[in-house]
This record gives sequence, C-alpha cells and structure tokens, in this order.
Amino acid sequence: MGEVTLEAERLTKWYGNIIGINDVNMRIGGGIHGLLGVNGSGKSTLIKIITGMMRQSKGSIRVLGEEPWDNPRLRRRIGYCPEGPSMYDELTGEEFLLRKALYHGLSMSEALAEVKRIAEEVELTDFVARKLKGYSRGMRQRLKFANALLLDPELLVLDEPLNGTDPFARLRMMEVIRERARGGAHVLFASHILFEVEELTENVIVLHKGTLLAEGRIWEIRALMDKVPLKIFFRTDQPYELSEALLAFQEVEGIFKHPSGVVAHVRRPLEFYPKFQRYILEERPGVEEFYPLDESLENLFSYLLKGAGT
Repeated sequence: MGEVTLEAERLTKWYGNIIGINDVNMRIGGGIHGLLGVNGSGKSTLIKIITGMMRQSKGSIRVLGEEPWDNPRLRRRIGYCPEGPSMYDELTGEEFLLRKALYHGLSMSEALAEVKRIAEEVELTDFVARKLKGYSRGMRQRLKFANALLLDPELLVLDEPLNGTDPFARLRMMEVIRERARGGAHVLFASHILFEVEELTENVIVLHKGTLLAEGRIWEIRALMDKVPLKIFFRTDQPYELSEALLAFQEVEGIFKHPSGVVAHVRRPLEFYPKFQRYILEERPGVEEFYPLDESLENLFSYLLKGAGT
C-alpha cells in the first residue's frame, strides 16, 4: 500500500450504552478516500476520533504515524471541516479564518496573507469582509472548507463539506480537493452521497450502524445502486419547469411535489448524476441543491448488507 495515512485496530466508541462505532479495523494510504454512510452510521464519531476531538473507548488508531488524542502537534498537520453549522455570527469571514492562522503562530501580516490566498482559492474573496450572520448555508460551508485548507495541512478531513452548496460552488470545491491531492495532501472525504465520492476517488470505506461494512468496493456498490432506485430531492423555486426537464431524463421514473422543490424517483442514479450536472452547467435551471433522501439510502445499505451476507 505504500505510505499509511490512517491505521485503526478494533476501534470502538461507546456513548454510555450506545455504540458509536464498533470494532473497526482499517488501513488506508495516501490520496483521496471516501467515507460513505447515512446519518447515524458512525462517520462523525470516527472523524472526531481521527482529528483528536474525541478519545476511543477501545482499540488503537494512528494518524500520520501519531496517536491523535491530546496531540496539538498532529492537530496542526490536519485540516478539518466539520459537518455542523456552529459559527460565531458576529465575526467577519476574515476574522473567522484569522483565528486559526494566529493560533498556530503566524504573525498578523503572515496570517492576513494566508487568509487572502485561501479566500481566493475557494472564491470567497468578495465575501470575507461580511459578518457570518449574513452568510447563506452554502457560503458557511465554503468558509469552513477554507478554514480546513489554511496552512496547507498534510491531511484534510472533510465531513459532508458539500452540504448546502449550490452546484457551481460544489464543482469548484471538488476541483480544489483534487488539486490539493495532486499536490501531495491526503484527503478523507465523508459523505452520504456516493456520486460525490465517486467523482473524487475509487477508494471507498462504507460505515453502517457503527460497523465497517465495506472497504474499497465502489464498483460493487455502484452495481447495487442500479438495482435500488433513489428518491432525490431538488431544491428549486421553479418546480414546474424543473419537473418537465427531469422527465426528459430516461433514468427518472416519476416526479413528486415537495414544499421546497420536487422529488424524483431515479433508477441508475450514477448514470443520471453526471448528465444532470452537465444540464445544470448548460441550462442553469435554478436548482439550489440536490441530494438523495435518507430513506432511499437506508434501502441501499440494507440491500448491501444482504449482499454481504450479514
């Protein structure tokens, strides 16, 4: 495998009588790796242990050759983008980013230069002077992503970084992730959307109910998705126009109303997703975001469990 980025043996975390992750064994190398699972799968628990924010109950883990718990030296080598929206609304975007740069020892002039560089990389330059309370959900995600990129970390740990971003911001963030990986960074990209993961890497780790369900089997998962239709939600203020456009895709079997947009039943979603991305770029149909609904993902993982014989 070459260089080992992360190695875990019998990694377990309990919350009282509730298991967050259970007896996870994994060993991953460099490059980009996807961490796939629905809400409650254990993704966020595993990520918090990897980043040193939480200590495991049992087992061992080494990240970049070091134990992550209570390890400030390792923390500087990791760039972390959390899933949650918690931020300080009275700060500007620039002030938010400066906190991390100054904490890690940069002078004010160095920190300002670093913040300027990263804001340009994620295309936030026009917004960093604004207070966070005026940021949309997508802009907050881009700012947290920018915060993870500061100081060029060796390992990027990204927990659902694309949630709430519009299709154009999503494409730019994916390209930045690829650029960082080409530059030598390791990336752990957590998502509940296989299409997002597949766009970045063929290396996938699947968690389900705290257990490692599959590792590196993206083609098997891809084949299963052709058999399990997904319900995909599209947020839009033009539901009738979008419904008509979606029905032109042969993978779309039906359209249903939703208070904030429309829901489509899609078969062969991994064929549909890239077609729809191209459609967005060409036609700009007013789609704010789109993602599979959790109940569809639960069906997929149940099917995968049956396929694994568990």
